[in-house]
Amino acid sequence: MDDKQPDKYGQGTVQEQVWGNNLWTRIFLGLPFLGATLVTIVDSEDWPIREMWPALLAFGVMTVTVIRPTVRITAHELVIRYPVGGRRVRRSEVVSARFNYFGLVIRLRDGGTAFAFLAPKLTSTELSSGGQPEPGNAAYEITQWAKGSAS
Repeated sequence: MDDKQPDKYGQGTVQEQVWGNNLWTRIFLGLPFLGATLVTIVDSEDWPIREMWPALLAFGVMTVTVIRPTVRITAHELVIRYPVGGRRVRRSEVVSARFNYFGLVIRLRDGGTAFAFLAPKLTSTELSSGGQPEPGNAAYEITQWAKGSAS
């Protein structure tokens, strides 16, 4: 999404940014589950096929786990979507963001953290060398966005 929204912190406008799988990637990742479901339904001599439903359920859960997680910044908040549920963090509460080996860790002003299932760009040296987040990287952009609220 490229919606420009007024920034109440005096920084002009904030462009909404989203990290995670785009629409076409989500469709592509969902096709195997859709195919397995259709094969189970269409290719059944003895309806219902009770042996396949637990496998389809597990496959569906794995598909949602891969497809759904995203991170989005707007003018006023950080929105984190998990495989089930989500979290909204006000801009004034965010201090910075860094990637670790498990995902994106967002430091909050109260000393707590928020976690997002997100990986750095493949070209990023942040994990391998411990370097600073690079411009365009989710951690960098979230940190800069948070610094805009402090001023």
